[in-house]
Amino acid sequence: MVDYSQPIEAAFEAQRRSLEQSQQALQQTAEFQQRVGQAFIDSLDSQASAQRKALEVQKQLIHKSLDVVEETMPGGETFADDFRDIVDEQYEAALDSHEEAFATVADNAEASVTSVEEGSDEYVSFLDDQLEMAQETHEQFEEQSVEAVEEFSEQVETMQSQMEEVQSDVIEASEQAAEESGA
Repeated sequence: MVDYSQPIEAAFEAQRRSLEQSQQALQQTAEFQQRVGQAFIDSLDSQASAQRKALEVQKQLIHKSLDVVEETMPGGETFADDFRDIVDEQYEAALDSHEEAFATVADNAEASVTSVEEGSDEYVSFLDDQLEMAQETHEQFEEQSVEAVEEFSEQVETMQSQMEEVQSDVIEASEQAAEESGA
């Protein structure tokens, strides 16, 4: 008996693997997006720290310049002290603004990343559910297809057997008729 269902089963298996690989690709894409979002948030801390240090270095450079003015200019001490106070106030205000701005950006970024992660998780969960339903339907269709092919195969074999019997009967009847007409 020839197994006609084997190619059908192989085709269904290939489709099943393709569905599973698609599901894995979607999950990996969602995970990648989440890692990118987290990396962005992590980079904000480094960026804020680097910019804060740059502001502090600028402030130190201005202080050093004022130290030079103080030492080299007559009466420069009063000017330098007054200017140093203004610089300190301005840089403190700038550092406070800088800290508030980065805190706001970080909070907004974290909220956005969390929202995207939740949406992504819901989307992946929805797709998993849909894929599971598709796989169940796929398996049912495969079973029905294999059964239909097996039944058809049995019918073909039955017909072939019957044809062989008819052919044998025809040959036998022909031989009998030939013998009777020749006798």
